[in-house]
Amino acid sequence: MMHILKPIRRFLMRNMLRLWHNIIAPMLERLHRWGVFEAAAWAMAAYLVLDGRRLFVPETGYYVSLTGLAAAIGAVGYSTLLHVRR
Repeated sequence: MMHILKPIRRFLMRNMLRLWHNIIAPMLERLHRWGVFEAAAWAMAAYLVLDGRRLFVPETGYYVSLTGLAAAIGAVGYSTLLHVRR
């Protein structure tokens, strides 16, 4: 079975690597350069803080907001690393 499937595996691996190098990696690089990931990190942090504020049970909302603050700290770190290089 391994010998029969070897050409198919080689074909799939070659095409997956071609897809990664020609489409996915350049797209991720552009999104990083354009600041899309940074905006998404800040939006997720803001969403978690506001969602915690929206919850009716105060204890649960408190922990969701803390998660949003932790995400905001991560977003600050990402923004700092992104903009300090320049």
